[in-house]
Amino acid sequence: MTVRVDRRAVSFGLLGLAATAAWPQAALAQKAAKPFPAWVQQFRAKARARGVSDATYDAVFAGLKPDTSVYAQDRAQPEFTEQTWQYLNRRVSDWRVATGQERARQ
Repeated sequence: MTVRVDRRAVSFGLLGLAATAAWPQAALAQKAAKPFPAWVQQFRAKARARGVSDATYDAVFAGLKPDTSVYAQDRAQPEFTEQTWQYLNRRVSDWRVATGQERARQ
């Protein structure tokens, strides 16, 4: 009795296993240990240690504010909004598998 293994099925299986193992855990919002202005002042010592003058530091950090819009963008990534198989089915195609195999041979 001969068992025939379909490469594509094995590829999908391994890809699914790897994706499941590597799937990031949901990041939970945490309160900052200190307010941003306090962090900027504390970080000044590290900048000085690297040779950044106070004038340069002040010029760079003047008016700087955290960009909180990244939180909404992060939560909208398909990796975190779609089910695992839905995500994989939309991104793994015959063309991508064939192209990947061809490039692996090169």
